[in-house]
Amino acid sequence: MILWLLPAALADGPELAADPYRPQAGEQTLVVQDATRGPDLAAGAWMHHVRQPLVYIEDDTNEVTELVHAATALDLAAAWGFGRFRAQIGAPIYLASSGDLQADRGAAVGDLGLDARAWLLGNDRADLAAIGRLGVGWGGSSVQLGEPGIGWELGLAGGVTAGPARVVANAAYKGSPGVELENVDLDDALRWGLGAHVGEDTGASLELVGQAAWRELTNRAARPAELAVTAWTGLGPGRARVGLGTGLSPGIGSPKFRVVAGYEVTWESPSE
Repeated sequence: MILWLLPAALADGPELAADPYRPQAGEQTLVVQDATRGPDLAAGAWMHHVRQPLVYIEDDTNEVTELVHAATALDLAAAWGFGRFRAQIGAPIYLASSGDLQADRGAAVGDLGLDARAWLLGNDRADLAAIGRLGVGWGGSSVQLGEPGIGWELGLAGGVTAGPARVVANAAYKGSPGVELENVDLDDALRWGLGAHVGEDTGASLELVGQAAWRELTNRAARPAELAVTAWTGLGPGRARVGLGTGLSPGIGSPKFRVVAGYEVTWESPSE
């Protein structure tokens, strides 16, 4: 269950991103960014449904108010690799969402994300890369599904390969517009991810992602974490992927569960 306190002045709920889900096009891990150079071109479309990423529990009565009971989104992303660099653009389109305070939430567009990666060093067994992100709020904040402004991230990603398996990890400083609630200040944060995958044309991944607000490191509401497992197989010119995730903490954005299904395509330039 997600625990937090609602500001009395915000009867319709705060402006924040309660669904920090970011699929990566052309990666073996779906949401944990890797450090490899990646394919020349990649694109993906995924449907995801998330349940209870943002819930208010009244201290005195334990009455539950589900600000975001459920949301269903189409996630789109396209990536371009060139030399040591990789860039991706993507955004979620929320087709439907529901909550106790807003009966008619309608459709919304989540944050437009511009991700960049610069491969620093490595070989066939290990890689290290600098990663960055610019996030632009696109109106989803009014239904708690997007940031109310512009955010940015800067960090490092690394990976180690052993046979058919690979372990990847990343960490980044996240600069955020921020929002102050009664029991938590959601401002700048440390965002992190850890994942492992096995297989090429057919395979599976286990992924753990989360973040912790710098000013609220001891506050559970500011430390969401989510564990997900995905599996994929080749289908036509690309691959189909399905996944299931669940929140591991009571942090804001840590869901009761998440289901994912999508299709991804990659292209490589002909070797000279």
